[in-house]
Amino acid sequence: MVEWITSTWLSAAMNGNAWAFPIAEAAHFFGLCLLIGSIGIIDLRLLGFARSLSLRAVHQLLLLVWIGFGINLVTGVLFIFSSADFYYPNMAFRVKGVLLLLAGVNALWYQLTVHKEIDRWPENGDAPSQAKLIAGISLGLWVSIIFFGRFIMYWPPI
Repeated sequence: MVEWITSTWLSAAMNGNAWAFPIAEAAHFFGLCLLIGSIGIIDLRLLGFARSLSLRAVHQLLLLVWIGFGINLVTGVLFIFSSADFYYPNMAFRVKGVLLLLAGVNALWYQLTVHKEIDRWPENGDAPSQAKLIAGISLGLWVSIIFFGRFIMYWPPI
């Protein structure tokens, strides 16, 4: 797999241009700000913080979550193509990947349950217990994803 990735035009483009990685890094950070900023507001509101904010209005931030996730998905793939031999065996990268999958399952759980009920909730009221559980899991997963994503550059420990 590593050999195939390093032989692609995308790998050559990422490694053949001095600006490719820094631009991807800046875009990844921007996407992360959109994603984490928006999901943080949504999750904290579901957990009961800032009750003066409408649940329905906060829920509209999901578009920014998906835009941020899309940016990070594309730039994350670019990082892998820039240095597959570094990322593939990296344990922090692998843990981050598993956490991303779990965050996806959690988002699907949200979509199939909480999302369908949100219009029935009181505007400035408390979210149901299931919504709070999903929000708490989401916050924990995203904090862990950021931690392991940052830790990738320091694995293996020196």
